[in-house]
Amino acid sequence: MTDMDITTLTEFVALANRLSPENLHCDGEISRADARRKEQGIRRLWRALETKLGRNVSEDEVWREWAAHFASRSEEKRVNTLRGFNNRHED
Repeated sequence: MTDMDITTLTEFVALANRLSPENLHCDGEISRADARRKEQGIRRLWRALETKLGRNVSEDEVWREWAAHFASRSEEKRVNTLRGFNNRHED
C-alpha cells in the first residue's frame, strides 16, 4: 500500500466510479453541457483529495491500490468493506 489510507482510497474510488461514462452522462439522460459541468465538479473534488494527500493521483493508481487492498484481505473482510463502501456511496 502507498501513502494513501483506506478512507482516502475509498473516496477516490467513489469519485472514479462517478467519472465512468455511464454514470457521468446518467446513461444518456443529460445533455453534454450538463455532463461537462458534472465532470468539472467531480474533478474539483478529485483535486481537493490530491491536495489533502500532497500529490497527484491517477485513476489507474486508484484501481491498482483498490485491487491490491482487496487481494490482501480475507473474503469476510472484503465483503464487509464493500458493504460499508456501498452504504456510504449510494446515490
